[in-house]
Amino acid sequence: MQSENIFHLRDGELFSIKGNCAGTVICCRAGVLWLTQQGDPADHLIRAGEDFAVSRRGLVLISALAESEVGIGTDQPGVISPACSS
Repeated sequence: MQSENIFHLRDGELFSIKGNCAGTVICCRAGVLWLTQQGDPADHLIRAGEDFAVSRRGLVLISALAESEVGIGTDQPGVISPACSS
C-alpha cells in the first residue's frame, strides 16, 4: 500500500468516509469490522488480516464488532486516504 492511516476503534464504534473513495483499501489489522458502502446491497465482514477495496463513490460506514485496528489507504501513488475528494 502506498499510504495508510491507522485508526483504533472501540467495540461498537462507528467510522465513516465519504466522497470519491473508489480505490481506497480498508485493512482490518486487528479485531472484526462490519462495513457497507453506498449503492452496494451487500454488507461485508472483514477479520484481522483481511482487507476490502472500495469500488464506488459515496459513503462507506465501518463499524467495529470488537476492539479493532483499521488501516485506510490506497494503492494509488500520490493519493492520500481517507481524505477522499467529493
